[in-house]
Amino acid sequence: MGLTTAQPQRINDKYFWEGSKNLTFYENEFEVHFLTKARDEYDNKAKMWISECTAPEYLTLADKAFDHEERYCAALLQPETRPKLMKRVENELISRRNQQIVDKDTGCKFMIENGKHDQLKLLYKCFSREE
Repeated sequence: MGLTTAQPQRINDKYFWEGSKNLTFYENEFEVHFLTKARDEYDNKAKMWISECTAPEYLTLADKAFDHEERYCAALLQPETRPKLMKRVENELISRRNQQIVDKDTGCKFMIENGKHDQLKLLYKCFSREE
């Protein structure tokens, strides 16, 4: 999906498609729906995780979700979809809930007071994704 006049090519026993890129159909018929579903899915996950998990547990789940989506994009989606998807996942898991994460009993203040350097590093890693 996304190539016009696509032709299969073979180089050194590896096959790939070659053609001119036209992502209009891909964007209109797949990507827009995929991104909406991803946003909804991560909104639901974030609501559940924020209510059931400690701050470090939440951040671990969020970090794993980021890694999963990065691998998913690389393997299955057009490269142009990656930044759009990652922005939505980051928004749902971190941006919309950053204050809730920090304010948890096990949040930033707890991490600092108890010398939880690995947890603070994970907090920084997740929060620095928002740009």
